[in-house]
Amino acid sequence: MIELKFYVLTAIFFYIGILKKINLIILFFLALSISSLYLSYMDGNRGFGNNIWSYLMLMYLGTSFYFYYIKEMKKNTLIYLTSLVVVYYLCNQFFLFDNGYGARFGYSMATILSIFIFGFALYCKSSLSRMTSLLGNISYSLYLLHQVLGYLLINQFIDESVPAPYAQFITIVVMIFFAFIVNRYIEMPTNRFGHKYVK
Repeated sequence: MIELKFYVLTAIFFYIGILKKINLIILFFLALSISSLYLSYMDGNRGFGNNIWSYLMLMYLGTSFYFYYIKEMKKNTLIYLTSLVVVYYLCNQFFLFDNGYGARFGYSMATILSIFIFGFALYCKSSLSRMTSLLGNISYSLYLLHQVLGYLLINQFIDESVPAPYAQFITIVVMIFFAFIVNRYIEMPTNRFGHKYVK
């Protein structure tokens, strides 16, 4: 799992004291992403998505947003890093496989749109409603559950002849419920234990 590799790398970077040099980490994974994508293309192996380096680059870009939020990164540095990552995703689509449904363009544009939405939300810093706060709190649990349990549910509903739009809506509601349960009784207790252990 890419997430597990990210957690292990982050722990290593933190232990050796270079995690706060997030700009160098992002540039490092950007260089690996470009090299890997280009070499794969030259070898005749286009991919639907990207390599592990580009995913790690995105994850550490998210970390840089956090450093900016806690005032440990300058705004200009964040803009510079974000611009480089966006340019990468603007160009990478020319090296990706197109399956006839706009896969490479859609993949790149969805990633760029996500980056801008995240940045806009960080810039606004407006107060959140109880509903948006709840969704934010359970987002990690929802993320962990959606691919396995979500696909299982939606396929089961469709197999039972439930129309796709209704199947999607019901699945979303059920996933939010399960994410709330996991967040309340597993994620939050383990987070509290982890903070006590670190202290």
